Amino acid sequence: MGAALTVAVGLGIYPSVDSIDDLIAIRRVVEPSGEPSRRYRGMYEEYRALYDGLSPTFRRMHEVE
Repeated sequence: MGAALTVAVGLGIYPSVDSIDDLIAIRRVVEPSGEPSRRYRGMYEEYRALYDGLSPTFRRMHEVE
């Protein structure tokens, strides 16, 4: 549903992503807890460090003709 609504925004059916908030009902929120949460937080921090380090390279690669 999210992908379809995003396409609808892109096609101009809805003016913005904010305008479709009322169309999506959140039934339940799942919060991470315990050991897996700590592990994934650590893995995410490593991912962000890699991303931050490589993003200038990705930008330069995009400019290569």
